[in-house]
Amino acid sequence: MNENTKEDFSEYDLIRQFLLHQLAPASSAKIEERFFCEPEFKEFVLLTEEELMEDYVLEKLSFDERLRVQKYLLSTKPQQEKLQSITEMVHAVKPIPPKSSSEKTLIKEPWYASGFFSKYYAFAAVLLLICVSVVAVFLLNRRNPSSSLNAALLEKIEILNRENAVTPENVSSAIFEISRISERSPSTGQNNRVFIKADDEIIEFHLAIPANEYKTYRAVLNKFNSPPLATIKNLSLSQKDGLSFLRVKYPAKTFEKGYYEIHVSGIESEKTEDLGTFNFEVVLTN
Repeated sequence: MNENTKEDFSEYDLIRQFLLHQLAPASSAKIEERFFCEPEFKEFVLLTEEELMEDYVLEKLSFDERLRVQKYLLSTKPQQEKLQSITEMVHAVKPIPPKSSSEKTLIKEPWYASGFFSKYYAFAAVLLLICVSVVAVFLLNRRNPSSSLNAALLEKIEILNRENAVTPENVSSAIFEISRISERSPSTGQNNRVFIKADDEIIEFHLAIPANEYKTYRAVLNKFNSPPLATIKNLSLSQKDGLSFLRVKYPAKTFEKGYYEIHVSGIESEKTEDLGTFNFEVVLTN
């Protein structure tokens, strides 16, 4: 194996660990920074994510890895739809063959898979599924969690941040000025606390950015050490009292309690420059 192959394997292995949340915060931060700044690396990460899902479908992962895929890679509707597409493709290209009769005879049927016990456990499984579904619907109706932004919410984010978009006067909104923090950790987010009230509908952030000549700006929102939730493109700088800042808006339902980051980049022709990360902690109040 040559040195390039070893290097590629090491990077591939690190990305798999990153996607499964098995890396230390410092290592995860480096991969996140490359994800936002290097298009080729971003494509590599997305391809690795698809391979993980394929391994999940083919049952090649360990028990712990399967649990991590379910928790971190299948938490949003787009990811679930991607898994469904991969499942259909895998089965179409390489159908999973049924066990032969000779294999079946070698496996002794467990006591709970026959007669009365089989029917009892089937009934219990159906009842448990119904209970879980009811609880899930209840929680979703209480609040749309930011870890699974739906298409309607993403569309509203895009509309709120269009050029010259104005927040209606009858809509309850809150404005927060967020400063950049050089050190990335949940504790630093406490320096920028965002208190969202129950009746708030729109949350507006003013992100302090030095005046420069970038044509447009991009803001990427994510929970700390998690994949991106929403990307806002074609933003422009605003001016107030001689200071320049980036104005970004989100529906209040985008957020739940926890630590968030907004990664800002400047865009000029084919050039993209990282302008910093804005950390903040969301606190929900009545």
